[in-house]
Amino acid sequence: MKWTLSLLMLAACQVPALSGTADSGGARPRVKQSPINGPLRQSRNPNYFEDASGTPLILCGSHSWNTLQDWGANGSIQPLDFNAFVSFLKVHGHNFTLLWVTELPRFRGLPSTETAPPDFTVSPHPWMRTGPGLATDGGLKFDYPRQNRNLCLSPVNGIGSEPDPRYENFRNNLGYIVQYSRKLNLFNVTPQGSLSSTKFCLAQTPAVGAEYLVYAPSGGAFTVDLSAMANSRMLVGEWFNPAAGTVIPGDRIPAGSAAQQFTPPFSGDAVLYLVDAAGHSR
Repeated sequence: MKWTLSLLMLAACQVPALSGTADSGGARPRVKQSPINGPLRQSRNPNYFEDASGTPLILCGSHSWNTLQDWGANGSIQPLDFNAFVSFLKVHGHNFTLLWVTELPRFRGLPSTETAPPDFTVSPHPWMRTGPGLATDGGLKFDYPRQNRNLCLSPVNGIGSEPDPRYENFRNNLGYIVQYSRKLNLFNVTPQGSLSSTKFCLAQTPAVGAEYLVYAPSGGAFTVDLSAMANSRMLVGEWFNPAAGTVIPGDRIPAGSAAQQFTPPFSGDAVLYLVDAAGHSR
């Protein structure tokens, strides 16, 4: 089966900030939102993009295979509610998706069930099915000349009852990543795993204006090297609980230590954000 990546879609509308509380206490991350002004280009930090206004950003989101074309099993096409899919992305704080095209009107072998996956029928396609004669899938043969191409409008009705709830926390955390990317100065932060005993750290480390985003996949105590700034400077910290989606304010921490220890105030994986009390370097 041949697949074509048809386009990238950016949510250029203003996405509502995440808010609310959870049982563990604390608010979800809130960051000022702004539209993405395209087209995108590589920023001066090659790890990220920037938009036409020069704002650095990451692209982070979900996709499914049938968001541009409609699919269905047993020869029955199930239309997709594209507007609902976009709303789903916005609710989770995502700003990006992929839209795929398959060039076959029918295909098999997609492992959508544990045994005997069904054949899938796909529509629409860029070419009219006018015949004469039948194609191998039993429908009229395609007319391949470029004139009389179908207008591939966005699908409008739902194919499934709901997204798989097993992956809800994962989807939420994609949105949280976007939120934290808007806190960081993406022009300057780079992967610097050596700065934390967890080996997962994004940071910029000038003598004034340092910031650190540290991930502790197993939770528990860990250390961060804060020696880039003198101990006369203070860092403001906050904890983020990826399982609950909640923020807990941390203490003000003096800089200067090469192995400052931190212990998350909750169990499970944890994120720590530290920034110079005067703000991060621009």
